[in-house]
Amino acid sequence: MAGVLASVAGCLAAQAVAAQDREDEFRVRAKLVAKDRATMASNLDGQIAEVRVELGQSFVKGDVLVRFDCRRLKAGARRAEAELRAATATWRAKSRLVELRAAGRLELDIALAEREKAAASLQEIEARVADCTIVAPFGGRVARVHAEDFETVSTGKPLLDVVGQALEIRVLVPGNWLRWMKTGTSFQVNVEETGRTYAAVVRAIGARVDTGSQRIEVVGRLKEQAGDLLPGMSGAARFQIPPNARR
Repeated sequence: MAGVLASVAGCLAAQAVAAQDREDEFRVRAKLVAKDRATMASNLDGQIAEVRVELGQSFVKGDVLVRFDCRRLKAGARRAEAELRAATATWRAKSRLVELRAAGRLELDIALAEREKAAASLQEIEARVADCTIVAPFGGRVARVHAEDFETVSTGKPLLDVVGQALEIRVLVPGNWLRWMKTGTSFQVNVEETGRTYAAVVRAIGARVDTGSQRIEVVGRLKEQAGDLLPGMSGAARFQIPPNARR
């Protein structure tokens, strides 16, 4: 009988410890998102010459992701350069004639205006030529491909979804956690897809508590980046309750 009582007492003590552990810990749902993310869209109407990346492919900042067939635009740029050279030559000749009193000031002003007009036209077409290549704004991976080689697209057409390598953790926590939570607060994240636990720290706290749910958004960062994690994964964020906040 004494052995049974001891066994029961041991079980109750273990349950009490487990219950205390649960009371000392807060858990909320967490989602991993890419810190840098963007949808790369076309800035011109034209035909795609080459989509140079595939789904899931890695790239570095400055890599060319998409290239357009811009032979006509480039020919137009060469023509604009020639027109600028001609306008510049005319302006210089008029300047010399004015110095020699062989031409009037009006002729010089007109030549200068034509030169400025040609320069503006060249700048405009050079800006369009620059849009012939879509370059990576940051290092990362391709999350989705919307277009294909030789496809004709219009301005604003989405081409690629890209995400950066650095990940953030987004959680919604009760507003009353602000009594003890601050930037720098450590926590753990159990990610369902990998079955692993990762150490994290609060990087930023939102500026507004939602009036309906009484929750506020918190952004965390991993203490060490892990190669097995991807944007969109989720799990549970575990926050340890400070001793002075347990009552």
